Amino acid sequence: MAEIHSPDFYGDIKVATAPGSSGQKLTSAGAGVQATWVTPTVSDTWTNNTLGITVDGVAATPLVVSLVSADANNLAVAGSDGRVYVPDASIPNKFTGTSASNTSHTITHNLNNQFPDVTIYDTATNAVVVPQSVVGTNANTLTVTFFSAVAIAFTVVG
Repeated sequence: MAEIHSPDFYGDIKVATAPGSSGQKLTSAGAGVQATWVTPTVSDTWTNNTLGITVDGVAATPLVVSLVSADANNLAVAGSDGRVYVPDASIPNKFTGTSASNTSHTITHNLNNQFPDVTIYDTATNAVVVPQSVVGTNANTLTVTFFSAVAIAFTVVG
């Protein structure tokens, strides 16, 4: 009866003295040809609410997603597979900035949306603050008003 061994790897797996880099995979070019380390190519496409992922030319099953939550810095979506995903990419149509201490702040965001989502922080305390009013002056400008002067940092999404 033939003896079967399972390899135990300790340390680097090397090909021609090269251990490869993080995320690379070992690829065979066939019998008699030395294997090489390669970095997989990954691409994704969004069509409406469907995410398509392709790795080295092989397409995965498309994932249908719906919005779970979004704020100025984070976006989370629920997939048709029951998992929640938080994409690493920045949110499109996002504008951030600061404004010196004043009772009225004009924010020109140029997002072509008169009613975007706005988060405002008091830069002295780093806390979210609720202004007296936020008015969508037009599709590209907001006016934020406080009862007393406040220096702010803001994020406008939409």
